[in-house]
Amino acid sequence: MAKNRFFGMIVVFFAQVHFSFLGMGMSMSTSSEATKKVPVAYYDEIKDLPKHREKLLVDVREPSELQSTGRIPMSINVPLGDVQKAFSDDTTEEQFARLYNHTKPHLKDQIIVSCQSGRRSQIAAETLTNLGYKQIKNYKGSWLEWAEKNGLPK
Repeated sequence: MAKNRFFGMIVVFFAQVHFSFLGMGMSMSTSSEATKKVPVAYYDEIKDLPKHREKLLVDVREPSELQSTGRIPMSINVPLGDVQKAFSDDTTEEQFARLYNHTKPHLKDQIIVSCQSGRRSQIAAETLTNLGYKQIKNYKGSWLEWAEKNGLPK
């Protein structure tokens, strides 16, 4: 009986913990609460980004993926493994600009995150939210939807 109670406590503990992949600069939440907190961006909003330069589109795919498929116009590439460090206080505005060829966004700036299919961008959106960024959206359709609607390779 004591073993079952102890095991149950361990399961509950791990279900509530946010796992952190140290060394990869990546965090992931097992909580559905964090997933619910991130609003979704849709294709029409992404298509209108050239009219809204105040919004930043961050593609979290690996550079090799962008080379093989292309990228959404107006996006910058910050691979998922770099998101935690790149957007933290540890990275200065000068370092961010040098690494990503864009000014580092402030906590109040509007950021939309994309990837190949919306999964990695959800993780990145949760990470940015946990870092204190206030206006984060996940483009769930991501590259697959963009490519399909624009006749591009997937």
